[in-house]
Amino acid sequence: LELAEPPAPWPVRQAAAVDESVFDLTYFYETIGFLYRRDEHELLADSPALALGGLPGGSSAIRQHTTVGTIPELHAEQCTGCLQCSAVCPDVALPVTIQEPASLLRAGIARAEKARGPFLQFGRVQENYLKLAYRIVQKDDLHQFTGLKGLAQETYRQLVELMKPADDVRQALEGEFQAILEALADVPIVRTEHFFDQFHAQQKGSGQIFSLVVDPDACKSCGLCAAACPEGALDMVPVTEEKVSELRAQRDFLLELPEVPLDFLEKLPVEDDEIRTMLPLLNRSVYYSLYGGDNAPAGSGGKIALHLVTAAVEREMRPRIQRFIAQLDQMIETLEKNIQGQVSGSLHINDFEAFAEELSHLEKKKVDIGQLASLVVETEQRPEKLDKELLELQSRTVHELKTLREKLQEGMSGRGRARLLAALEKGSIAFWSGIFPYNPLPFPWVARENSPAVAEGLLEGLMARMVESIRIYRKGKLVADGLYEPQKHEEELQTLQYQDLTEEEKALLPPVWVIGGDAMFSGNSLAALQRILHSQLPIKILIVDNQGLALTTGTHANTGFGHRYRQRVEVALNALFSRQAFVAQGSVGYPALLFRQATQLVQFDGPGLLVVDAPEPVAQGITPRQVLELSRLAVATRTFPLFTFNPREGEGFQAALDISANPEPEAEWVTETVALPYEEGRQLPLTPAHWAVRQLRYRKYFRYIPKKEWTPDLVPLLEYLTLPADEQRNVTPYIEVVYKKQLWRVAVAPEIAANVADRQRTWQMLQELSGIRSSLVEQLRAEAKEEMEKELAVRQAALEKEFQEKQAALESQHDRIYHQKLKERLLQLSGFPQNAQKLAMKLKDLVGGNGHSEEEGK
Repeated sequence: LELAEPPAPWPVRQAAAVDESVFDLTYFYETIGFLYRRDEHELLADSPALALGGLPGGSSAIRQHTTVGTIPELHAEQCTGCLQCSAVCPDVALPVTIQEPASLLRAGIARAEKARGPFLQFGRVQENYLKLAYRIVQKDDLHQFTGLKGLAQETYRQLVELMKPADDVRQALEGEFQAILEALADVPIVRTEHFFDQFHAQQKGSGQIFSLVVDPDACKSCGLCAAACPEGALDMVPVTEEKVSELRAQRDFLLELPEVPLDFLEKLPVEDDEIRTMLPLLNRSVYYSLYGGDNAPAGSGGKIALHLVTAAVEREMRPRIQRFIAQLDQMIETLEKNIQGQVSGSLHINDFEAFAEELSHLEKKKVDIGQLASLVVETEQRPEKLDKELLELQSRTVHELKTLREKLQEGMSGRGRARLLAALEKGSIAFWSGIFPYNPLPFPWVARENSPAVAEGLLEGLMARMVESIRIYRKGKLVADGLYEPQKHEEELQTLQYQDLTEEEKALLPPVWVIGGDAMFSGNSLAALQRILHSQLPIKILIVDNQGLALTTGTHANTGFGHRYRQRVEVALNALFSRQAFVAQGSVGYPALLFRQATQLVQFDGPGLLVVDAPEPVAQGITPRQVLELSRLAVATRTFPLFTFNPREGEGFQAALDISANPEPEAEWVTETVALPYEEGRQLPLTPAHWAVRQLRYRKYFRYIPKKEWTPDLVPLLEYLTLPADEQRNVTPYIEVVYKKQLWRVAVAPEIAANVADRQRTWQMLQELSGIRSSLVEQLRAEAKEEMEKELAVRQAALEKEFQEKQAALESQHDRIYHQKLKERLLQLSGFPQNAQKLAMKLKDLVGGNGHSEEEGK
């Protein structure tokens, strides 16, 4: 027997009842969601959702997934607060926050006082208690305190030890503290270098505690968070009822904490670029830009991509709307002060009873200033200086501004105006996001074929509504500033068009997104995409790419490298040549880059395309924990290169295109260093074949080659690609992979080899387009090298000839000098050292004739 119904899901508890329409999450839960949660579908009552087939945003949060399997457990002492796990969780099941230690403890104190009333004794020492807690965290270099309750208890112990209170005071303190301890949830607390130590070094007492909890109702046990953690701080542990109950308490406590403001996050002194990029996820509204509980498969790469994109939209649009609401508040305040000033200075009511009687005749209980002015006329108590027309104008303007503000703050769902609108391509994300009654998308969307055309219609209607809002805003500003002239301004306001808006006003337009998958790579959808990207329409497109390699349907016997095969559709590369659209390729394996690309796309004022590599475990034959690894491998093997093209960045095409996020962007292939028992530092080139061999869907294109079959006709894949087609038919390409610390050779089918060649050409083209590599530059470089080599050869020949001539001259000169010195020495020895005639004789004559002339002989 159930004596009480279980508490409603946390999004329902936090949502306010609105109007019992299809957009009202509270009403939806009470009429439909509650029965689905209890598996009592047959008791469904009449509901707008059933009649219209619509769903309120975030209705999937009513679902509880955790019943069996495993769930993440955090080892807080190993956590560094890098946010990687939270960023890649497909089901938004790892909410995070940073808080001052005092903020965490105050939440527990507030809970306890709400249940028991204000604390007398603890209230007197509360501030000292909170300061002491901070000092304990500051000195905790060994990370002894990893849970909030442990910190609370140690702080209380030290406080009592320092205070040495009287027995009666101590007893009262103990009772109040136990109530606080029970109110606290033992959420994990982590002192990190970038959130606590760097903060404290910059300003003493400002350190922030990092906390991460697991939502057991949203978690699908995919294990991606544990696989993503670089420090091994998350383990998957068995699910138990006690564990689930503990995690729910931690989640609810975390969600009661103050939301971390986005402007505060922007000022954080975090040096790590990746962590700095992901900081907005610490804001609750940004993180819950999507909900869990839907029918997406565990470890869905597509949902990771969608979450990061919607989080980037929330991060950009939320401050814009808040600034606009602040401007409306200022105008409303100014107008109300003006109205109050006029009325208080103009009305002089002597007979309050008669005035009250006239007030009672009004039908509405709430009387605005316009009605008050009218009432004064009727009772003949309006002085001549009271300007009724101005009062009515100001009153009507205030009403219009407040209505606009309410739409922005509350909207139709109670959560404020939607941050985006989406047209989902049928058969993609709509496959799991539109299954009744579980809708994870908290924004309006529609699923249709040829979604780009639908998006164009949505944008047109949205622009018209935005123009109407700006008319109200502009008129309100004129009236508030006392500058409004009906004859002059009314025509201007009524003829206002979207193109007349300022850039700041256009930035308030919720972006319209087209969201789809591989189905958009053909037919009408592809043509519509190209039309949008060549237009000026600010429509954003997200494509979750899972098309893989392009393979033929023929057999290995009649297909080979150089034969025809189905080519990959390179939507992003083709979109580059529009030259005016923002285009990017991202990967769920690089979440910080993907979040940055999505943010840049929202900031871009024209059309844009974001294609994301997002592996799906079931479709690709991998486990959920392999999703990130496979996505990163797709990048490393050049199967799916990363790039960002922003026409607003720099001058010229090359300045706008950035491929630096790829590993070794200047190299043709990335090399991996592997450790083998018999060889250290073996270098293996990574190719798309190394990516494909890990997936079940490509198994038939690979064959393990035993060592006894290693014959001369086996050729490394990259060498195979350089061979002429006739030679390729006589050999078998292979790749080397490491398995169980052994090097294996795996034969590669010709279809895979053809894809590798195609990916190689695509990567080379990206290198050329970005300026890293250029065929023209390489040709000029080769020609210059050849010309220099010829010139050097000519100069070398001339130098060699000159050297030989000089050498011969030196040798001749050397002989003459040697002969002369030898002759002089011989003459000295013979006794004719000063005889000029003898010196003039040749050496051979001198020696041959014994040095005597004929006359001397006689």
